[in-house]
Amino acid sequence: MTKKKIKLENVDTNFNDYELIFLGTPVWGWRLNPVVRSFLKTYQFVDKNIGLFCCCAGSGTKILAEMKEILKENKILGEKEFIEPLVNETERNIVDAKKWANDISKEAENSEQFCSES
Repeated sequence: MTKKKIKLENVDTNFNDYELIFLGTPVWGWRLNPVVRSFLKTYQFVDKNIGLFCCCAGSGTKILAEMKEILKENKILGEKEFIEPLVNETERNIVDAKKWANDISKEAENSEQFCSES
């Protein structure tokens, strides 16, 4: 709630090896999860294709906007909000999430092909 940066365990993943990254978070009390906020501020993402999502009980619009601001040096290819996905129409949410991720993956591939042809 205080937006303090918290200490994270080291991540052995080199995010520079990836052209497309999906980042998601639960919404906690209408705020960005502190672990996710610290992660986004610790690991600098630049010039990446990114898909953002959140799971919430009400609205995640504010959280998605905050994530986009933190990641402003990247290309956000899409964002998705899942409202209580384990309670409301779980199977439909799974299908929607897969389609959304697939669509973003295709868009990232098309973007890379365009860049390499230029």
